[in-house]
Order: sequence, then C-alpha cells, then structure tokens
Amino acid sequence: MNKIDKIKLIIKRHQKDMDKHFATYQKAEQTARARLSESAFKTEFMQETYPKFVGEAQAAADMAVLEINNLFDDIQEDLSAWMMKPLDIGTAQILSCINQFSLQMSFDELRILEQGILKSGSYLGNRIFDGLCKKNGYMANRPRLKTIVDSLQIAREETELAIMAYAGVMDKSGDYPGRELISEWMYNGNSYGEYQDYHLYSAEHFFENCILDNLSHLLESVNAPMKYTLDKRETERMKKSLEKIVDKKGEIDASEALRLKESDPDFINKLRSMPEHAFEAMDVVTNFFHLDNESNKKKESALSPSMEQAVQYKAIHGSIDADVNVLNRY
Repeated sequence: MNKIDKIKLIIKRHQKDMDKHFATYQKAEQTARARLSESAFKTEFMQETYPKFVGEAQAAADMAVLEINNLFDDIQEDLSAWMMKPLDIGTAQILSCINQFSLQMSFDELRILEQGILKSGSYLGNRIFDGLCKKNGYMANRPRLKTIVDSLQIAREETELAIMAYAGVMDKSGDYPGRELISEWMYNGNSYGEYQDYHLYSAEHFFENCILDNLSHLLESVNAPMKYTLDKRETERMKKSLEKIVDKKGEIDASEALRLKESDPDFINKLRSMPEHAFEAMDVVTNFFHLDNESNKKKESALSPSMEQAVQYKAIHGSIDADVNVLNRY
C-alpha cells in the first residue's frame, strides 16, 4: 500500500467512525429531549453531554489530519530526494556528448536512452532527456516538479477539508447529522465561522473525482515511459510531406510515398507519433504504410535492406517475381 492509499484509508476510516458517532449523538439527543424538560435539557444535555460529543468528534478529526499531514510530509521528502538524486556518470557523459556535438537522435536511439534514464530514477535526468526530445521534434508529456508540488498542496488542503468538514450524509430534508459537532472553518490560522453547506457536501462526496487520484497519477507518471508525440513544428513538416503524396481524391502516389519513407529513417515512427486528427487523410496513410499492423511491422524489420527494396520495387513496378514465402522465413 502506497502513501496515497494510506491517506485514502485514513479518510474512509474517519468518515465511517464519524457516521457512527453522529448516529449515537442524534439518538442521545432524541432520548434526552423526550426524557427532560426544556430547561433540564439545556442544563444537563447541552452543558454536559453535548460538549463530550463535540470534543470526541473534533479530537478524532485533529488526529486524522495529523496522520494525513505526516504522510504528505513523507511524500514531500520523497520528492526532495528524487529532485536531488544524481544521474549516473556514464549516462551524464552520453547526454553531454550528444549536446556538445549537436547530434540528431533517431526515434530508436531516444527510446534506448530513455530506458537508461528511467532506470536511474533521476529528476534532472528526466528533464535533460525531455529537452533532448524537444530538440528532435517530440513533445515531452512528463509533469514538472512545480505541477506535482502544487497538486500536492491542493490535495493536502482538500483532504483536510474532507476530515474537518465531514458532518455525515445529508438526509432527505437537506440537513447533516453532525453539523453541530464539527469545528469552525479555519484557514491559514484564521476562523471564518461555521463550515458552509458546500464544504459539507464536498467532504461527503470527497471520493467522487478524488483529487488524490490525480496526484497519484502525476506521481506514477514521473518515471513512466514517455508517450512520443510530434511537436507543432514537426507535425506541420510531416503534414506538408503527406500532402505531396495524397491527392484530393484521397489516393496515394505509391512511388512518391516510398521515396518519402526512404528519405527519412524515422518517417514511420514520426507517422505513428503524429497527434490525432493532425492530417485529414490519415486513415489512407495508415492503411498504406500498415501503421496499425504490428505483424507487418515485425516482418519489415526482419528483412535485409536489399530484400525490402525488392519488395518495394515490385509494389511500384510489378516487374520482378518475389517469392513472399521465401522472404517470410527471414
């Protein structure tokens, strides 16, 4: 169980305990009102029993918030350690050489580099690699540290609200059973009176579209493999190239298409990395280059350059006999 799961468990446990506490309070109040006169109720129940229920509810809330804040502090320390974790010397030298000699990296080279950097678990390594991807036309999708820190702070505030403003489940009349037992609305050390209805509603429905899920996703994506997507400039360049091989009828000039593929070793990878809906006739291009066919992609990579050229020549000119069964053995 990770720290986010532990925070969720604390909130669920607290809210469940408070539901029982509020039910006990309501029953005690109803019994007292039926048993005592109005003056006796104010003296006996409101001055003796009621403060006890309030104190227990607020003490439990304070304890839950303390537990949660300790876990958030641990997450903050983990982020600090990640930020300060150095990149191993070998990988740092490779990245330095790439930068020093302004090397253009292919898609496959980037993927191999990425594997090494992800293993290092270095924040700065990720930042350097994301910059390298941008130089080669790919957008980085990894969240920045500021995004995570900001989300962490918001999550801390929202989870505290889910504890302190929890007054139970709203009944049919629109009332909350524990409204009278929860503490004042405090923010930055200042009191703002009672919690408002929207606070109570937010606390009750905290786990719907939970902000902790968003934080968890951000933390998991820190060292997740990058989703390669072409940046705007590279996308426009690819669109112009595709417009030259696809006519207004949506038909492809096969010879020009294959020449375009041969002119850029990363052409197929860039096609796969184009943003969705970036090119109107993308379905035609996808079918022609078999982008959605993993088996074809594997067979292509298994052919030697001369074999691949033979197959392409036959596709264009149809003037040589290519025994596909023989080719498939390679």
